Amino acid sequence: MADNVKVIIGEKNGVELDFHEEYVLDAENIPADNVTSGLTGTDIQAQLDELAAGGGTGASPGFNFGRSGNVSSGAYLNNETVPSNITGRPVDLTDALITQISVSNQNSNTFEIAIEEHDGTTYTELATISLTAQRFKKQTYSVSITTGKELAAKVKSGSAKNPVVTVYVKGDAS
Repeated sequence: MADNVKVIIGEKNGVELDFHEEYVLDAENIPADNVTSGLTGTDIQAQLDELAAGGGTGASPGFNFGRSGNVSSGAYLNNETVPSNITGRPVDLTDALITQISVSNQNSNTFEIAIEEHDGTTYTELATISLTAQRFKKQTYSVSITTGKELAAKVKSGSAKNPVVTVYVKGDAS
């Protein structure tokens, strides 16, 4: 059995306290960074519980979209060999979130990629990532995706040469 430990706090956030405060060292009392971790819990215990429950199923290595040649503004990237606005990547996860988007292209180009969800008729933009004279960029997100919809990727503005986009998704198997 672990010892129950308390510590005395004399300073908080760089400010000395006029009194001493007791702090119980339990996992639920210790704050956790849920932005960097990608988990939803705000304390250590909540994050441990989330990890023990599986922490969500990841789409590994992610959903990929790409297109060969020069790709101009408004053009959709392909899902395998099919334009992703016609048949996108199905999202078969519940409580699905886009956690990261990575983009690479052949040259140092300036362009913006939009990730959309759709049902073949209605298209909703979920996230964008902008590259400025870059070959590669990755960015973290926490964007909800509707279960049963499909994901598509398109060049929203500018142009890219041989772009490849990877969308990392986390959720629970349905």
